[in-house]
Amino acid sequence: TDTEIEEARLFNTITRRDFSQLDPLLSKLKMYEFSPFKKTLFIDADSLVVAPLEPVFEAFDGKRFSVFGAAEYTTPGWFNDIRVVEEITGSAGLPGFNGGIYYFEKPDAENIFESAEDLINSYRKLQIGTFGDGEQRGEEPLLSIAMAQRGIRGVGRDEAGFDIMYAPAGRRGKIEIDVLEGICRFNKKGTWVEPTVMHFASDDNCYCYKREQLR
Repeated sequence: TDTEIEEARLFNTITRRDFSQLDPLLSKLKMYEFSPFKKTLFIDADSLVVAPLEPVFEAFDGKRFSVFGAAEYTTPGWFNDIRVVEEITGSAGLPGFNGGIYYFEKPDAENIFESAEDLINSYRKLQIGTFGDGEQRGEEPLLSIAMAQRGIRGVGRDEAGFDIMYAPAGRRGKIEIDVLEGICRFNKKGTWVEPTVMHFASDDNCYCYKREQLR
C-alpha cells in the first residue's frame, strides 16, 4: 500500500510502496518483488472472497506460476494479430484469463515476471490491445506471452473442480451474492458459475459490491 491504513491491526504484514511512478495496471508486474512470501495468492482489490481460500491454494500448489482459466487464445482477443505474438512464443495458442487472481511461488516464478516486464516496450510492436480509454496497457497479455513461452497453462474449472474466480463480463441477469452466507452465483455467457472470488472489475456492478462490502 501507499496509503495509511486505519485498520492496520487486521493485517499480519503490511508492505509499503510508492506507486506514483508506476503504470496503474502494469504495476501488477511488481507483485513478485512486493510479496515477502514463498507462496503468494494475489487478488485484485475490487474483489470479494465468499468462501475459504484453502482449496484455492491446494488447486495451485506446486505450480510456479498460475492463473484461473485454461482457455487459449487462437484468434484475436488481447492480441490484435495473434500471428505476430506466435512468432516469439512458438505457440499456436496463449493462455486466456482474467487478471483478478494470480498465484506464484518463489524463487521459481521470477523469470516469468522478468520476461513480462521485458515485453512492455514491445507492447505496440506486438499489436497488443489497450484497455479503458484506449491508452492503458495491461499486464494480462504480457504475462500470457511469458507463460506461453514456457508452456505454462492456467488451472481451469475442470481441473480445480470448482470456480476459483470470475469477473462479470458476459453475465446475464443479476449477480446473486451474500458474503455472510458464502453465496455467489451468476449466469456467465449461458453457464452458471459460483466463484470463490468474485472480481467485480467494473463500475457496472458497483451497487452489489458496495452492499456486500458493508455487510
